[in-house]
Amino acid sequence: GAGIAELGAPLARYRPKTFRSRIPLFSEPVEAKFLWALSRLAQLPSEERDLVRIALGAVMISVSNYTYEPSLGSRPGAGKPLIPNASLNRVLRKKLSDMVGDIGLVRTQHRTTWQPRRRNVIQGSYFRSEVAAGSISLVVTSPPYMNNYHYLRNTRPQLHWLGLIDGTAEQHRVEQDNVGTFWQTVRDRAPVNLGFVMPELNERIKTLRQTNAERGAYGGPGWANYVATYFNDLDRFVGLLGVQLAPGASAVIVIGNSITQGVEFKVDQLLASLAERNGLSVDEIRVLRTKRVGDSIVNSSVRNGEFVDRRSARLYDSVVVLRRVGGTIP
Repeated sequence: GAGIAELGAPLARYRPKTFRSRIPLFSEPVEAKFLWALSRLAQLPSEERDLVRIALGAVMISVSNYTYEPSLGSRPGAGKPLIPNASLNRVLRKKLSDMVGDIGLVRTQHRTTWQPRRRNVIQGSYFRSEVAAGSISLVVTSPPYMNNYHYLRNTRPQLHWLGLIDGTAEQHRVEQDNVGTFWQTVRDRAPVNLGFVMPELNERIKTLRQTNAERGAYGGPGWANYVATYFNDLDRFVGLLGVQLAPGASAVIVIGNSITQGVEFKVDQLLASLAERNGLSVDEIRVLRTKRVGDSIVNSSVRNGEFVDRRSARLYDSVVVLRRVGGTIP
């Protein structure tokens, strides 16, 4: 009530000015606690400040009026009640305790190998990386899947409330840096073509573009733009790997297949083909997990169509192991 508003007034400057949501992200009591936590961050040393920001980002949705189902949406929209009040202190302390435990475990078990190593976190797009040619001995990564899960929109509260971006213009810039951008950013553009020659993939995209063509950007034409942009970015990605991996070094990539407008794309196999085009060898492709038939993502209006047998369609995750041929790792 009025007491909470009075206590929160001096903290209002920590509330992001450009953030908007359909319903308030937090109840008044929880927002006051969150703003107070943000005000305390400035008093911490930089390294500790970053750790607490990470912890805040991990727990903030759990005390908010929103929920992951798995995309971010309001709790009422998911049939859940609003959260009128919650102990931010309790969940934050638990998360920080878990983080301290993990750090302690690494120090205890791997101090001799981990402690002397130099670590460098590069904040930016890999597509603009300036890593020296032949300098990487191992890459372990999982690029965004070709399922249009909008990472930026689903982490928008964290990005704005923790000061990681400043306004929607910066959010749009980060969206453009995402592998394949997003369907929402390319659906209305002129037809996007592959930037390389791969007849099988090109035919599949052509089939997709002709599917539900009467729906324009919301049918096959819009989704074909997204798929073509995605594979153009995958080609750029493995092209960089081919240059930056040291001779004999490996890249371990976890990726999943996609079913879009009823057309399946075996992204793991297509990624392997792109890698070979860029001078890398494929050591292994192993399916890690097969999701159940009837998974909501298969049966959604975006995914299904005349080309998919819903009784046998599967979404799966694979690991693709690539290696740069020649020499040994320095």
